[in-house]
Amino acid sequence: MAITLFISDLHLSDSTTATESALIALLEDYSELDALYILGDFFEYWVGDDDDSAQIRRVCQTLTVQAERGTDIYLMRGNRDFALGEAFAQRAKATYWPMMSTSSTSMEPQPPYSTVTLVHR
Repeated sequence: MAITLFISDLHLSDSTTATESALIALLEDYSELDALYILGDFFEYWVGDDDDSAQIRRVCQTLTVQAERGTDIYLMRGNRDFALGEAFAQRAKATYWPMMSTSSTSMEPQPPYSTVTLVHR
């Protein structure tokens, strides 16, 4: 059975340690995910893909471990982390998607639908 998770608007920051812990616990509970879609505002703000703060390193490590378990991770930026880009996605072993994406990746939509549109608003 294919398992796909969609998450959005976590607004991770130095003051959201409980949210970060919940994310880690969620991914541990779903260690055999097929796909994880992060649909924007993953971070409260984003100063640039070269940010090497402790929190960013922890989040990258969490996503990297999940990717190494075989999960396809898709990352879309939101209005709060609009500068999030390809470099961060590569560090986190994720695939970067523009703010609006249309795909049938991993989800195999059923007729009459042939595509799925993912948008952060």
